[in-house]
Amino acid sequence: MRYAIAKTLGWGLALSLATILVSPHAALARADTQTIHFSGISQSSPAINPCTGDPGTLTETVKEGVEHSTANPDGTSHEVFVIRVDLLFTPNDPTAPRLIGTSTDTFEGNVNQQNATLSVAFAGQATGSDGSSVRFRGLVHLTVNANGTVTVDFEIETARCA
Repeated sequence: MRYAIAKTLGWGLALSLATILVSPHAALARADTQTIHFSGISQSSPAINPCTGDPGTLTETVKEGVEHSTANPDGTSHEVFVIRVDLLFTPNDPTAPRLIGTSTDTFEGNVNQQNATLSVAFAGQATGSDGSSVRFRGLVHLTVNANGTVTVDFEIETARCA
């Protein structure tokens, strides 16, 4: 099951990193560091219960999040997001089980003169209204070279139902 916040932030960051990589860098006098705390961001998207196959809506709400970025004088940069998300899966069929849980998601990006990399990792669990449970985890990685060519791109996701 792919979670929308991870997908949106992850691929948005990847595009930003790729754009930064292929754009000329202005020399910076010193490292520019920024930390932003955020919460309360919610979004809903169509989803499938990974245990039953029931279609429904997944609502994700960021409970705690922090973004830390550093841009260095040599043109390299590093960005990290860590967020804790509350999850609610509401099936289209009201008799099917709802899922309620949490996920911790980490997004990390690095840019240098040779490439840009993005890694997204997430892990969490949810409990069904019928007592069922699901544990999930995933890893996504993308590397773009200085020419803007994707050289590494993979996604691994698992869900274990009980």
